[in-house]
Amino acid sequence: MQLSNQDVYTLIQVKHDIQRSVYLPISIKDILRSTDLSETRLTQGFKFLYQHTVSRYHLVVSMEYAYTLLTDGLPVKEVAIKLGYRSQSHFNRSFRQIFNMPPSFINRNINAVN
Repeated sequence: MQLSNQDVYTLIQVKHDIQRSVYLPISIKDILRSTDLSETRLTQGFKFLYQHTVSRYHLVVSMEYAYTLLTDGLPVKEVAIKLGYRSQSHFNRSFRQIFNMPPSFINRNINAVN
């Protein structure tokens, strides 16, 4: 895929915006409003540069942040709420999708060490 320097710069900015918005749901349409890229250019360019779709990257970054919060001792329910999940079970599914274990496993192991 051919990307211009401006496209790469914009996609780097998109990546940073995603990293800063772990608390918020994110959509392609929201991102498109803040860039001059077409939807195709955004989705294909992001996948080309980062080997993830935009939504998958957002999920990975959010769950990595959740992991950090859990290792800091926050209860699973609080982490789910902090990340904007309305349902703890949906948060649990998302976490398991990334780490292949439930978030409660992190809490149990942290509490066992302390």
